[in-house]
Amino acid sequence: MLSASVEDSLMALANLIPFYKQIAKAIGVDYQDWVHFTIDEVGILLRGEKLDYSLADRRMSYVYIIENGNRRIYFGEIAQKYTEYIDETINKVDAGISEIKGNPTSPGIVEGKVRLALSPDESREVQEGEILVTGMTSPDYVPAMKRAGAIVTDEGGLLSHAAIISRELGKPCVVGTKIATQVLKDGDEVEVDANSGIIKILKSKNTQKPVVYTSSNKILSKEDLGSLLPNLFLWVARPSSVQIAAFLCVNYYYNPYHAIDPILFLETDGDYAEWYLDKPSFDLHIKEKAKEFYKENFLETYITRDRSAQKELIRVCKQVGEIPKLIGKLSKEEIVNRIQELYEYPSRPDSYIYFSLSVWAFEEIVLPKYKEKLKIEFGDKFNEIFNIISQQTETSAEQDYRIRLSNLARQNFEKGKLEEKLHDIQKNFLFLKIYNPEAEGLTIDDVREDYKNIELEEGENLTQQIEKNKKDFETFLKTVMNREVKTMIRQINYSVNFKTLRADRITHAFSFLAPFYKYLMEKLQFSRTEVGNLLPSEIIDFFKNDIIPKPRRDFGGVLYWRGQFYILDKKLQKAASSVLHKVTNTREFNGQIGNKGYAQGMAKVIKKVSDLKEVKGGDILVAQFTRPEYTSAIKKAAAIVTNDGGITSHAAIISRELGKPCIIGTKIATQVLKDGDEVEVDANEGVVRVLKRADDKSSDN
Repeated sequence: MLSASVEDSLMALANLIPFYKQIAKAIGVDYQDWVHFTIDEVGILLRGEKLDYSLADRRMSYVYIIENGNRRIYFGEIAQKYTEYIDETINKVDAGISEIKGNPTSPGIVEGKVRLALSPDESREVQEGEILVTGMTSPDYVPAMKRAGAIVTDEGGLLSHAAIISRELGKPCVVGTKIATQVLKDGDEVEVDANSGIIKILKSKNTQKPVVYTSSNKILSKEDLGSLLPNLFLWVARPSSVQIAAFLCVNYYYNPYHAIDPILFLETDGDYAEWYLDKPSFDLHIKEKAKEFYKENFLETYITRDRSAQKELIRVCKQVGEIPKLIGKLSKEEIVNRIQELYEYPSRPDSYIYFSLSVWAFEEIVLPKYKEKLKIEFGDKFNEIFNIISQQTETSAEQDYRIRLSNLARQNFEKGKLEEKLHDIQKNFLFLKIYNPEAEGLTIDDVREDYKNIELEEGENLTQQIEKNKKDFETFLKTVMNREVKTMIRQINYSVNFKTLRADRITHAFSFLAPFYKYLMEKLQFSRTEVGNLLPSEIIDFFKNDIIPKPRRDFGGVLYWRGQFYILDKKLQKAASSVLHKVTNTREFNGQIGNKGYAQGMAKVIKKVSDLKEVKGGDILVAQFTRPEYTSAIKKAAAIVTNDGGITSHAAIISRELGKPCIIGTKIATQVLKDGDEVEVDANEGVVRVLKRADDKSSDN
């Protein structure tokens, strides 16, 4: 029971809610959002005056500074930079902390699992007996505090809201820890000793074995989904399925770094799905991961880890791929254990999926810093030198495939012998088209078509180019005497090669799963897409409990939120797309330079692989991304423009190889440009301009 004085205070606050709602309505925002405005700003809006603001920025982050009596407030990215500075200089938290200290305000000792609740909405998720961990509490937190086994806060003292309410409820409480929300994660097992003010981490979430193959029984509402969208950003677009989501989402959530949560992938009308990640948690994740690149002997450790992790992923995939031929020899329990290991694998600290975002951490955080240092080191020669160190010095699997076909085309074989050679190539490079675990891969028809279109000199030219790149790089590296600079250069060159090699190795391992997915297709009478969109829990239930899953006819995507899968139907997919797709009428936009040059031509927007055959000589190829099967179309195109990508992307590498102007990472190219638009690609400056719309009657130049 709460005391009368506390109840009176809470009732008084509750009576103000209708008034607050009236204010929110009057200034034209939701009730939950009006708190993001200062009193002065509310006054401006109530007077009908104009106020320039972004709700998305205000929801993301804010910093309120009082200095010498002057007040300043910052939102969005600027606020995040202040926060990062404070974290790095004032609130720096050492890794490996096992104990947190604070001020005990209500006695008791309790063990339980952590539930982070950084907002009143999140506090609704607190379950009976969980340890509520938050920055500070307010009246909106009281229902959660009643369910919690104990309360831990960053802020507060003996007279804080958390201290008063915990004493009234008789709940152990430690306040003023400063770092609890930074150190503790959902699911950590802790002991809260509110007699001494010490919180001990008994078992970190990252050391637990998560049950990652379960899905939520909760029906995802439009409101729940809508509340998550403001912080999401378009990460990449790729051919996707629930099965690949089971690998990536689980790794991004259960990892030794900051969990990325939520993660959303939406189906599109093309051959790919759009992946959206939570921006604040993604930034924290890659920021933590980027620190590894500065460690002593990092590259050597990284290469060793790459080799051992690849072997382990192949082992896990192979033993699942062998299941069909072992039916009747393995017990049901042994089969289920193999499948569970496959779906639990991404959550392991040594998972190969670790490398999926390490390249992003390098490109977005480490590389810009390295480039600034190299500019100081090499001055006017920087551009020339950077071109040498950022060129490919190892062939990718796709390039090895093209070299094999080209070399084969230069020889004369009888039809039967040629067919045998083509089948050998298909077998060796099956994994090239395995973008999802259940994918079919490179077919013999694909190989025959590529052989028919291959240029006789391509293999020799490509081999000579890579050899030249390698020689130029090694020759230059020998001239660098500064040890720190040499390390940076080696890391840059390795990352250029590794981004493609990493994807090759993952898809190579996935190729061993082919018999398993083929068995499921035959037993369930499902299409490949229908099998790919089964949840891990459904596949396990099929083998464990003989439960036949139903195919998804109304599939719109997947949300992975707080360690649970939620399947979206087409209705929810459309609702999310309408919010996330901001159509723009701009006629000029920027991107990163993949390869310098200049071109004009008609835009050809690629949404499906079948669109590639419509690319004509001199067209501007516009795509979400490129991949190996785009190569023939890229050769015809005058330039390449993509939404995705960095200097190590397929588009950047192939454009440098072919000498095509290329602008990557525009984010919006496929939304802005339409088939037939007359486009200027200035890849010297990284600018794309629409000279004339396809439906313009006259030029707007």
